[in-house]
Amino acid sequence: MKNFLLLLTLTLVGAHYVNATPPTAPKNPVYTLSVTNFINSMVAVQTGVPEQLAASTNLTTTSSAYFYGRAPLYNTNNQSVGVCSASFMCSQDTNNSIYTDISNYISTRDGLIVTWFTPTNLANLELDSIVNGMVTQCQVTCTTLVGRTSPYYGKKYTLVVSSDGSTITFAFKQMN
Repeated sequence: MKNFLLLLTLTLVGAHYVNATPPTAPKNPVYTLSVTNFINSMVAVQTGVPEQLAASTNLTTTSSAYFYGRAPLYNTNNQSVGVCSASFMCSQDTNNSIYTDISNYISTRDGLIVTWFTPTNLANLELDSIVNGMVTQCQVTCTTLVGRTSPYYGKKYTLVVSSDGSTITFAFKQMN
């Protein structure tokens, strides 16, 4: 009898989730990220010239740095809704130009998962300059679905990433 009741309960709970209406996504979500929180989460990964090239005099990269950070994202009501993480691969060439490849990632609890890349030239390797290097405009498609129904899955957005120096804003505008 216990097994029957357990099976009946699991079946009813499972049916509830199968028949439940998936959550609705805001059409044009906006999220913010504190630059200070992000910098406080950062770690540096050691970089350098590959051993096989150490003796070469023809190197075009004179220095490099690699950073990773992860911090909470907030909605317009200042509620934590997910995370933003990014990796920053920085290199300086023989002309003293600093080039940075930024791999960006956002994941929210209601199912928005997007990634994009931001190549940029920076004035210096100060951490706030690197983090604010995320500023861009791009088109993203929500192509990742992890474990559940997502109201964002398959949707396309224009993403505008802006900064006032202390806060980075991620403004999504759904494309038709």
